[in-house]
Amino acid sequence: MIDENRYEIREKLGQGAMGTVYKAIDKQIDREVAIKLLHPHLLAGEMGDEFSKRFEQEVKAAARCQHPNVVTVYDFGIHEDSPYMIMEYVKGVDLQAFLKSGQRFSAEQAINVILKVLDALLATHALGVVHRDIKPANIMLLENGQIKVMDFGVARLDTSELTQWGDVMGTPCYMSPEAHNGESANSLSDLYTTALVLLELLIRKRLNSAIIDHATIVLELEKQHLAPNLLTNLALVLTKALQKNPALRYQNALVFSKELAGCLEVAPNYYQLAEDLVATVVRVKTQLKGNQSPPDKIPATLLNNDSVLLQSQLGEVEKSLTCYLGPIAKMLVKKHAQQSTNVEQFLGSLVDYIPSEIERQTFMHNLQVSGVYTSARSGCNSASVISTASSEKSTLSVEFLEQLTADLTYYLGPVAKHLVTAAHKKSTSQKELCASLAEKIPDSNERTRFLTTWSKK
Repeated sequence: MIDENRYEIREKLGQGAMGTVYKAIDKQIDREVAIKLLHPHLLAGEMGDEFSKRFEQEVKAAARCQHPNVVTVYDFGIHEDSPYMIMEYVKGVDLQAFLKSGQRFSAEQAINVILKVLDALLATHALGVVHRDIKPANIMLLENGQIKVMDFGVARLDTSELTQWGDVMGTPCYMSPEAHNGESANSLSDLYTTALVLLELLIRKRLNSAIIDHATIVLELEKQHLAPNLLTNLALVLTKALQKNPALRYQNALVFSKELAGCLEVAPNYYQLAEDLVATVVRVKTQLKGNQSPPDKIPATLLNNDSVLLQSQLGEVEKSLTCYLGPIAKMLVKKHAQQSTNVEQFLGSLVDYIPSEIERQTFMHNLQVSGVYTSARSGCNSASVISTASSEKSTLSVEFLEQLTADLTYYLGPVAKHLVTAAHKKSTSQKELCASLAEKIPDSNERTRFLTTWSKK
């Protein structure tokens, strides 16, 4: 189980399709760590066993890879059937944030970053681990100038017996052609997606893989005003790495790395690279911080105000929240109870941790039924936090579901069909169905685009 006497949750770092990651302190050795929890609603579904096995596989995959350019896993456990893992907390920014910030690498810097990624893949592939989701969001630029590959959430081990839809998981816009076709991804697929990331770093935009060929690559690189020799060499390397036929690509990370390094006129100076990356991370983090609203001051403790919420009611909140977040709920209730001055603020802060909009509604509805906040003298209004879900099941046409599946496939790949089927069984309306499916799309811009499209249907 997660030992609350050892680990103190500090903040939510983010969430993806499979889990939520929190920053915490290992109080025993005074070390910052990251705790990743599988979404409880995945375990509760008809594919719960598959998700649980895949989460455990992620731990095994990452734990195998003890490499300077791979995030380290420290521990793994299961509490009340909810799996979690403790891993290295890395300080920095990911390449996705870097690209969105408007900052840019020189061609030489972009090459050196990808050389580090290839070093990591060379080590993981040698251990029989295929990442299968290489993309900018999974490549971290650390504050010390190091590069880390993270999130083995859809990785495959050579010893794995997991099949079915798990073999086609990944991020669609960074999938290899074979993965898009529903075939099992392998190490050559990792090298293909790594080349896609390199191309994006060089030209500062994402190209549709279906239109990528040598002429397109040359045309895009020419817009970057590269030295003639560098442009020619890079175009040749990228063309080979991005072949649609895996047999025509580089056959391992070492060969790819050597060819890519050969594009540089001088050997990589890793000390200079680290120094440049440190400066880049500082610039991006400063820019991101400047775009954020100032944090609220920490208010007085809610626990000391019995007129706001009783201790017994806190127990009801914890019990309900555990259904959605697992064992982390106890620590979150304790933390936010100490930081909140009224029930609305307290419950609102907890609701933010529940990834699904429908489950947020259910959580608040259950608390209303149990009388947790309706009897409190704070006057907390349920409508001011989240409205309850409709209880009447709607009938959706086959045509609607097929169109919805086709659109979701663009964002999530072949797994969309399974997700639509499962979500439809639990949804009470078209709006609820679309909202629950949108939660599965990890990119916030793509999620908004999906919701905007389907709100008009």
